[in-house]
Amino acid sequence: MYYNFKNLLFKDGFTEPNGKSVYYNLYSALKNAIMSKEIPDNFKLPPSRVLANDLNLSRSTVIKAYELLVLEHLIVSRQGSGYYTNKLQDNLDHREGIRLQKKSPKVYPKISKLGKSFIQHSEFNVGETYLEPVCFRPGLPPLDLFPTTVWQKLTNEYWKHVKYSDLSYSDSLGMEPLRTNIAKYLKIYRNITCDPDQIVITTGSLHSLYLISTALLNANDPVILENPTYKKAYNLFKSLKANVQTAGLSDDDFDISSLNEIAAKLLYVIPSNQYPSGKRMSLHRRSELLDFATKKNILIVEDDYDHEFSNWDNPISSIFSLDINDSVVYLGTFNKLLHPSLRLGYMIIPKFLISPITAISKQTFRFVPPSLQNVMAEFISHDYLNKHLRKVIKTSNQRKQVFINHFETLFKDEISLEVNNTGLHVIAILKDEVKDFEFCNYLLKNNIITFPLSSYYVSENYRRNGLVMGYCSVNKTWIKRNLDKMHTLYFQYLSENT
Repeated sequence: MYYNFKNLLFKDGFTEPNGKSVYYNLYSALKNAIMSKEIPDNFKLPPSRVLANDLNLSRSTVIKAYELLVLEHLIVSRQGSGYYTNKLQDNLDHREGIRLQKKSPKVYPKISKLGKSFIQHSEFNVGETYLEPVCFRPGLPPLDLFPTTVWQKLTNEYWKHVKYSDLSYSDSLGMEPLRTNIAKYLKIYRNITCDPDQIVITTGSLHSLYLISTALLNANDPVILENPTYKKAYNLFKSLKANVQTAGLSDDDFDISSLNEIAAKLLYVIPSNQYPSGKRMSLHRRSELLDFATKKNILIVEDDYDHEFSNWDNPISSIFSLDINDSVVYLGTFNKLLHPSLRLGYMIIPKFLISPITAISKQTFRFVPPSLQNVMAEFISHDYLNKHLRKVIKTSNQRKQVFINHFETLFKDEISLEVNNTGLHVIAILKDEVKDFEFCNYLLKNNIITFPLSSYYVSENYRRNGLVMGYCSVNKTWIKRNLDKMHTLYFQYLSENT
């Protein structure tokens, strides 16, 4: 891939008569473009034949210009590869001593209040943007089980048989085959009945929450969240200037009537496996929340992000399936079942939200790529998802047991492990003298990722001190190896900090 050099060079008028040869004018135009950084450092220039054809010049003219640039050390010739621009230090032509003219300071438009709000609330957990390694990052499925061969086969089949008309714009809420197959999947695996027209295809939970919030919330509108809660959801609501209220909604002892004074529009809950506490909301509390929301005209947003992991044995009905008044938005994702980089989720919305969310989708994100949607639809319809799901659940349960057994053997009375969590992570409670943020950073420097438990708490009054740890993204050997390493690091940390 090469620059379109016509516009770049013709603006310098290199073909205009000036008493000099064409190759020298071409050399001068290229030199100016290189020194002004219009052609970036280490950029591969077009082959002489290609550039000559584009500019309607002889190839020898281009070669002469390139040779002059080589002599000036502005480009270098790499045998068998071509010509590349050289890196200029301090914007200085070291041969002629010509310093480029410095640009005047640019006065940019002010960032909007909303933009500043997103910046203010964009903090992440320790190590959240860190790509390698994956032990023991929470929320990751067994990455090594992804059915690469099957996915490649379905992708190849799609591109082999796709029609040109299929490559045009598609429904902004999602393609019909995928929405239909998701509706069937939800009926079988989650006992959820819904109209495919109510399903919106998204990139995941945060995309879903953004669409819902944009459709419903004005600045300072109250939103009720659990405490602790999914921190990215909290950050999104705060960025959109919502008035976030918290409650112990997963605890049956919490008196819901205490929320009567809050005129909220949304109530965001994670009932199957509360994140990060791992609590499972009782059927009684689900029914109670639904009655409360119906009476108060509040829309419940039910995030069922890892239903298969937490609700496979002894399932409890979702709040959505209990609802008869269109009071619930249901969020789901395939990112936890397959892999996070897939970026494919969905939500079921009440019919009154179809119109605003359609309009928002058309004018913002538009849609998830149709090719990805089609492959996922085929993955479901050919029963590959069912087979993969069972394999993933079996493997994650095995790895969880290995993790727990080895962790408890190593740490014994040093760190207590909460093992009742049915999702993709467990919680380790640290001693008071070991601060979770500091220890997470210490582990990260040694290539082990954990998240500080205290970061998930919204209220300052009560924060638990611990680690949120994923256990199933890698195989049993790596689990043990990294736990051994973590054990050594723990006592090194104690010796250095206590």
